Amino acid sequence: MRFQPKTEQEVAGDGVWPASEVDFEILEATETVSKTGNEMIKLRVRVYNAEGRSKTLFDYLVATEGGAYMVRHFAEAIGMLANYERGELYADDLPGKAGRCKLSIRKSPEYGDQNQIQDYVKDLAAVRSASSAQATRRPLAPVGAGGPSWSAPKGGGDDLNDDIPFAPCWQ
Repeated sequence: MRFQPKTEQEVAGDGVWPASEVDFEILEATETVSKTGNEMIKLRVRVYNAEGRSKTLFDYLVATEGGAYMVRHFAEAIGMLANYERGELYADDLPGKAGRCKLSIRKSPEYGDQNQIQDYVKDLAAVRSASSAQATRRPLAPVGAGGPSWSAPKGGGDDLNDDIPFAPCWQ
């Protein structure tokens, strides 16, 4: 095997981006329980920098006093504030959601410097477009008078989010 050798400092700082505001996309979300016994959602998040490069980070949403602000900011960033205000945020609804977040650098003598999500950023334009799209959607229509069956409305797809706030990963 041939490779370019690096110093200890280069290895420790390899892949660490500067603290900044970046775009993100939720790849995976799992409901679980924290070490202290609180309900939490574990997120696998892809972040994108200004150069179009990406990396995957993990984040943990816990709605206790110490993390409640972050859960609210997360819901605002992905346009799900109404769900948050009802006290309902489910992992199954999160993959594919996107927004902006603040990255910081966590210093660790054991693992080296690493990026982490410090907070989520409310994107007013995305929230407005999501709420206007929601307002134009038609409600589900009953299939028949005899039962609780429902069908999706016919027609176009404003159910797809084409407003992707980050550069494509193939660049």
